[in-house]
Amino acid sequence: GVGEKAITIGGQNTYNLYSFDAEAKNAPKVGIEVNDLGVENCTAELQAFYADCGDTVERAKKAASLEGADFVALRFDSADPNGADKSAEDCAAVAKAVAEAIDKPLVIMGSKNSDKDTELFNKISEALQGKNILLLSAKEENYKSVGASAGLAYGQKVGAESAVDINCYRIT
Repeated sequence: GVGEKAITIGGQNTYNLYSFDAEAKNAPKVGIEVNDLGVENCTAELQAFYADCGDTVERAKKAASLEGADFVALRFDSADPNGADKSAEDCAAVAKAVAEAIDKPLVIMGSKNSDKDTELFNKISEALQGKNILLLSAKEENYKSVGASAGLAYGQKVGAESAVDINCYRIT
């Protein structure tokens, strides 16, 4: 994020909450995940919580308003080519609308399809240039292209997925 609501995550040399191994450089933060597909497949409690929300932007605003929430994580399951296969351009428009509607930092999560996520992360990074977003997650299959475009070209943060933990890096 940017401004007074910006947060720093990651950078530890130990697992989260393992302060007995080493001092935590940055305290853990709480994020609320919002799926762009809606809440139809969620628990009854989540459906009730978001009942008055008409779309992804309204759900993100409600999630950002929760006490204790440090950031909003926006998951684009609709971009999965084996599902709805929503275009990267359409997803970028949703991400931009969410970023403008909330006052918390934004984390972007992909569709879990490496090829589609590369395109998705690039379009969203371009649309949200200057917003200092975090993209989760670059994988072995796409970290070079995501890092080059999102990190180097647009100045966004890229979180890399590993077998052990998720580590967040600033690519400069």
